[in-house]
Amino acid sequence: MKDEETKSTPVPLVRMYRLFISISLLSVITSGAWAQTAYPSGWPKPVTGTAGTCISLSGTYKYRGEVDRPNRDGASTIDRAAFNRMSLQGNPLAATFEHDVTAGIVNVRIQGDNVAPLDRATFNRKLACEDGWSINLRQIGNCDNLTSAPFDCRQVRILYTKAEDESLIVHFTTLAVTRELLTNPTKLTVDAWYRFELGEK
Repeated sequence: MKDEETKSTPVPLVRMYRLFISISLLSVITSGAWAQTAYPSGWPKPVTGTAGTCISLSGTYKYRGEVDRPNRDGASTIDRAAFNRMSLQGNPLAATFEHDVTAGIVNVRIQGDNVAPLDRATFNRKLACEDGWSINLRQIGNCDNLTSAPFDCRQVRILYTKAEDESLIVHFTTLAVTRELLTNPTKLTVDAWYRFELGEK
């Protein structure tokens, strides 16, 4: 199986800029690194691990899911919401996760009709475990100290767990901190919840 996580090269700055420009909701805030949108009250409750452990994400989920995010319409794909990558072409129907919790590796296989390109239908990601959630964090720039120059940080932070009904829960957050000339640092954030119901293998 292809390992996109370990073989991929660092994402160029220009691609990260395009990411934040292309996402439809950008909220300018003056304090706090990450936005904290509340978990959707109408969804099944999330199930998280305890004492530094995370639950297994293994299972098969529908490719298109439900989103709880202001000003965002239409079904979201598991490629975009859960892995911040372009959706596959054709008619993807489901995604099967095989999660090795101990190693922190999740292998993903996308299934459907005429799925293309085939070489992108299988991949894996390295996940950390934090406060009971599995997390995929990617960042470039000075993200360790957001109050001191240089003000140049790009982060994508995606959290995963399951709900009580075994559906997949995804919390997608991004952070960009920039400063142009002598202006104050500007923080741009995206914060969205996604839910993917169980699908057929």
